[in-house]
Amino acid sequence: MRSLKLEKGIMLPSYLEFYLRPLKNKWQELCNLTNENSSLFFESETFLELLKFLLANLTPKCECVIVSIKDNCIIFEDENGEMNTYQYEEKLRDVEVISKLIELSPQKIVLKMPNKSLKVVDNIVRLFDNRVEIIKN
Repeated sequence: MRSLKLEKGIMLPSYLEFYLRPLKNKWQELCNLTNENSSLFFESETFLELLKFLLANLTPKCECVIVSIKDNCIIFEDENGEMNTYQYEEKLRDVEVISKLIELSPQKIVLKMPNKSLKVVDNIVRLFDNRVEIIKN
């Protein structure tokens, strides 16, 4: 320390990289663990209640979105008839569908019910509550 001359400023990225590397590695471990177990976090009742509260306070960006879920594919259609199709991994379906609906933030969600019962449909209804209208196929 006697040989070092410290200036009034500090280069934070360098400090983080050299002195706090164990902390940075721990944060990366936590991020990886969270990403790998996202489906478990998504099922947590507390998390769903918090997310529901936040969604209720979002300002709607569009009037209506029609959602169709078919074979690893989600189709979103807005009130102008513009369609967007997204592919998803089976284990991340719930997270990806909900994330896209949050991004679109519609006033109303028309959900075209798939032939088989899906957990994602239950989660959409739980989170978006009275904004969801279900149409049976």
